[in-house]
Amino acid sequence: AAQLEAARGHWKTMKEAGHAVTYWQQTPDRRWERKA
Repeated sequence: AAQLEAARGHWKTMKEAGHAVTYWQQTPDRRWERKA
């Protein structure tokens, strides 16, 4: 859980810094979809 919190913190920092951040989400059929 601590790792997730750290990742969220990094995400927020990068987003606030104006970086175009994307993340990948795995769909039920085990493919990966890019989310913004």
